Amino acid sequence: MKEDNEKQSEIEKVKTAFHFVRDHLSHSWDIQCERVTLTASEVLKYREGICYAKSNLLASLLRAQGIPAGFCYQRLIIFDTPDKGYSLLALNGSYIKSIDKWIRLDARGNKLGVQSEFSTEEEKLGFTFDGEFDEKILSAV
Repeated sequence: MKEDNEKQSEIEKVKTAFHFVRDHLSHSWDIQCERVTLTASEVLKYREGICYAKSNLLASLLRAQGIPAGFCYQRLIIFDTPDKGYSLLALNGSYIKSIDKWIRLDARGNKLGVQSEFSTEEEKLGFTFDGEFDEKILSAV
């Protein structure tokens, strides 16, 4: 298996880790679980976590392969107007040396109305944001 991993390009490694976390580990809210996982090992053990926990795992997987990874956040309104409050969604930023580019990844998990994809060309996060409501991305990426 190590030989297969060594044959993968850097982009393939990032894409594989992203799809694993996004597709094979549930988002706690989507499954209405009351457990709170925090660490990468807890997410793997219980196979679920909120966006912060899933971001911890994705960063850990990428860093273990020598790929720089960190955290970004997306400030979104909770319902349909700002007066009802905001939420903060955790994302990942990863530097892909072969294309000399940082990309943002949203491994929260897809569901009806939430569709994130891996792309090195254009950002495809699960949630769009509206500057009119002071929604924004908080990152240096």
